[in-house]
Amino acid sequence: MAKRNQDDRLKRDIVAIGFATLGALLLASLLYGSRGGGFLPQAIYHGLLLTFGVGAYLLPVVAFVLQRWTAWSRSEWRGPRQ
Repeated sequence: MAKRNQDDRLKRDIVAIGFATLGALLLASLLYGSRGGGFLPQAIYHGLLLTFGVGAYLLPVVAFVLQRWTAWSRSEWRGPRQ
């Protein structure tokens, strides 16, 4: 049972790292793409704005919230057992 909990925790941590990386990439692309920061940031910036409009600026926030949500396990939400 302990092995399964460790595997689940590892999977959640990997997914959380992925969401954090996605949020950082989106934030950097939105900030630097608007200033002509290179081909890739501009492509991501224009793609996000064409797809989501002004709501594209909420995507990094959503990614960071998902990162925090997946990083915390339900047992950590309840606090320590007494």
